[in-house]
Amino acid sequence: MDRSIFLLAVLAIIVSLAEGKIKYGRKGKVVPNYGCTTYEDCGPNEVCIGGKCVVQRPPPSQPTPTYGCSSNYDCDYKNGEVCEYGKCVCDTCYERKGSKCVYKDCGKGTCDSDSGKCVCDPCYTKDSYGKCTIYKDCGKGTCDTNSGKCVCDPCYQKDRYGKCTISKKCGYGSCDKVSGKCICDPCYTRDTYGICTEYKNCGYGKCDKSTGSCRCNPCYTKDSYGICTEYKNCGYGKCDQSTGSCKCNPCYTKDNQGICTDYKNCGNGKCNTVTGSCTCNPCYGKDVYGICSDYLCVKNSICTKRGCKCKQGCNGIGTEYCDCKKPCGYGKKCRN
Repeated sequence: MDRSIFLLAVLAIIVSLAEGKIKYGRKGKVVPNYGCTTYEDCGPNEVCIGGKCVVQRPPPSQPTPTYGCSSNYDCDYKNGEVCEYGKCVCDTCYERKGSKCVYKDCGKGTCDSDSGKCVCDPCYTKDSYGKCTIYKDCGKGTCDTNSGKCVCDPCYQKDRYGKCTISKKCGYGSCDKVSGKCICDPCYTRDTYGICTEYKNCGYGKCDKSTGSCRCNPCYTKDSYGICTEYKNCGYGKCDQSTGSCKCNPCYTKDNQGICTDYKNCGNGKCNTVTGSCTCNPCYGKDVYGICSDYLCVKNSICTKRGCKCKQGCNGIGTEYCDCKKPCGYGKKCRN
């Protein structure tokens, strides 16, 4: 081989070694740095797997070289040291404390082995050092240890950050601190959302703001729900819209509840359905109440279909007097 060609080849090898493009394998064999075909193409403590040189772990008893490491077994791997780029460093989730690696303290959380960052337990967040020490602030509520979400106290709701800071709105009412439901002011009821926004419907009446109950208009009464929907029943009569009381039809009177149910009692007579007054039977007259209870026939008179008449042999008016003295005889005068 020409000497100049040999020198050029040696120079190319030196440059490649300096740039890391090739390396020496076992037995001083020069191999490309990007792959291998046999274990001889790889360096010490390496084997060829899938065309790549992989570090082969030596027995744990092998001491750590003072100049660095070639595998995890060269380091205190049982206590979290691993070999990276020829140096023993702390593995993910381990931190250097003096000369040793100690497991990362995450407080109320655990370390993620991939990222090395703390993953907090539910209800905890990280402090400025990334440690899970801050208990979740739920405002007027408590944190659910299963879901990590805030559970608000009665009468409070979550804001857009999930914190219980918003006092429950009840409209025309106030929130019950035990049940969390709205208690409406008098004359207001809850809508479909449980808020006191709807004014009480009293039908034919108005709500009394002092009691919250319905006060019905004249001639209306409450139904089973306390609403003024039923027109007043006056029986044989009609309700007076101005007073709300029953005005009875002729010949009817009110019972003890003010309803026109009692037929008028005329005694010895009949009620006139046009005028409503009593028409007395013959021989009877009305008392001070308009009832046919006074017998009109006097002594020595009898009652007939035409009224009171004096008995035979008596003279007079049957309702006033009947004179029944015997006559003095034919052609004679009566002496007093």
